[in-house]
Amino acid sequence: ARHPLPLPGKAMQDARHRARPALPSGARVASHVEQADLVEFRTTTHGQRLPWDNYAVPRNYRRPANLSAYFTMADGTSALPPAFDWGPRGAPWPHTHQASPLVPTGCTRSFAVGQRGDMRGTVRKMFERAGLCEPEHGGPVHMLWVEPMEYEARFFPPPRGKGRYPKGGIINSVPGIPQLLGVKPALARLQERCFRRFGYDPLRATSSQQGGHCQFTKRAFSVAKGRYEAAADFRAFNLGSMADQQPAGGAGAREGGPRHRIWISKPKGGFNAIGIHMHSLGEADLASDEATRQWLVQRIPAGEFVLQDYVMRPMLFKGHKFDLRLWTVLLSVDPLRLHLLGTGIPKVSMWKYDGSPKHVKNPCVHYLFPGPSDCYYSREDPDGMRDVLAPQKGLYPTSTTNDYWYDNVEPSGRRFWKEVAWANVERTLVEVMLLAREQLLHVDHKIKQAGLRYKRVVFLSPDLVLDERGRAFLVEINTNGYMIGNLHKDFFPMERQQNAVPSFVGATGYPLQPHYKAELAAQTRRFCQSAAPRGGCPPSLELELWEMTHEQLHSSREWYRVWPAAASSRLHAAFSAVPQWASCLTPLDTFAAKWLAEVGWLPEHRVDSSNGVVFVKGQPGHLEGDHRKKAGLGLKHMGIAPNR
Repeated sequence: ARHPLPLPGKAMQDARHRARPALPSGARVASHVEQADLVEFRTTTHGQRLPWDNYAVPRNYRRPANLSAYFTMADGTSALPPAFDWGPRGAPWPHTHQASPLVPTGCTRSFAVGQRGDMRGTVRKMFERAGLCEPEHGGPVHMLWVEPMEYEARFFPPPRGKGRYPKGGIINSVPGIPQLLGVKPALARLQERCFRRFGYDPLRATSSQQGGHCQFTKRAFSVAKGRYEAAADFRAFNLGSMADQQPAGGAGAREGGPRHRIWISKPKGGFNAIGIHMHSLGEADLASDEATRQWLVQRIPAGEFVLQDYVMRPMLFKGHKFDLRLWTVLLSVDPLRLHLLGTGIPKVSMWKYDGSPKHVKNPCVHYLFPGPSDCYYSREDPDGMRDVLAPQKGLYPTSTTNDYWYDNVEPSGRRFWKEVAWANVERTLVEVMLLAREQLLHVDHKIKQAGLRYKRVVFLSPDLVLDERGRAFLVEINTNGYMIGNLHKDFFPMERQQNAVPSFVGATGYPLQPHYKAELAAQTRRFCQSAAPRGGCPPSLELELWEMTHEQLHSSREWYRVWPAAASSRLHAAFSAVPQWASCLTPLDTFAAKWLAEVGWLPEHRVDSSNGVVFVKGQPGHLEGDHRKKAGLGLKHMGIAPNR
């Protein structure tokens, strides 16, 4: 299926078409298995060329097999006690020249943002509310929030202390994430790698044969299309393409199965739904390779596209299809740590859902939320499907954690949403991040082996669709770190959840830690003596356990740690009990889960459902707002003693 696809019919013989235009640059489309390895680390997501060895795996790299390998690595945390400022055997780390952060007068924590509009606006205000200050003339800061970095060399500061990443500093970039997750073919590539890991035949890997593995996205393939020919690898869609069309059964099922499929085409470099088109294919179009070839050449315009199978039987809200936007923060690569916002951000279509062929081209049914004025008024609606959930009338859902959502989502009920749908969301997210991490683990270790001690995080915005069974399918992952605040507050009032990010990321210096860090250190020391009696824990493991505890105690506004999960949890068992997934886990992953299951120590504290931890060992604390103006534990990192 990698060969050019000829234009069928009379045009093949037309003399005017003898000199066919060439296919677009790079028109050869690799097979499914080959595509899994074609991560474009030598090119930015905007098409700029990078050095050939960008993110290349060093020849002498060996993935750590046990804890002893981590004695030669620094940590990736923001809490830095001086005792750990040395490398193996007491020698200085090679990069002890990391600069010190600039701190404006009257502050003890600083930040800087990039030039993008949301960074100069909502992100800057977010850090100012958290009590950080912005130096006037640039330089190294505690929290650096800039456009995603895609060039490996940028993660290594220059010599003589001129870099922007001080010890314990935090930047919102993780090497390789934009290329691995932020391009249109990314999820399909990861799925192919998953098929290979489990030994599935990509041409026959349907959900009924997979036991739930590798089902984090719907099947997709790339098309490079000229005027009269195309290159594609689509055969997997012709084998069992109608296999999952039967109703789920039970209360949530809808009668009758569709006798066609919908494919959604997206330009490879597109964004904000620009250039998206919906296509209906009947059984005849999928009956053979030749039939699909003819359909592709006739229907797909010239250019490079990703075509993806569509969820034909989606979960609905009051009869409307919806996409779910997630907010998640990758806080560490090794050990893998992810925080997830406990509410999804629903993007509900404006008209009621109908998956029949006659409505395939109607964007008001499928993906406009909120849409243009013709979805409200002017577009013809002979079937009476227009049913706008106006926020002014309190009809639009702004959260997935209240009774209005539980009662009106189909299938309905709090229990189904929490135990089935949201549990699948969590598993889907962890699957993707474990698979993606396999290709960037060596870069994280390279930075740590150089002794560079700063924290790399990334704010991700995955979009997914749930089907009527509660299965979650990722559509794409935005890696640009966009933060909308209350820009669309009638639909998505997210400012408070956004303002909670600096606290658990570590930008405010974890102000509650002085009241428990000594006891935490004693707990991790005892854990290491029992869990790793031979060689003990490397300093980086203890620091990562401390950082994980700080992150949990400084989380609020529905943010929580989704991974690692305790070794005794159902989510952890879903991966550790399956050999193909267990091989993705590193020694640090294993010990973090073991710590949570066997110790899981937290200081005595009280949690407010909105504001997070408000008391630690009898002392008042707060996680949000300008810490220079309030008393309590939050003042500690500003250099002001808390009230006694």
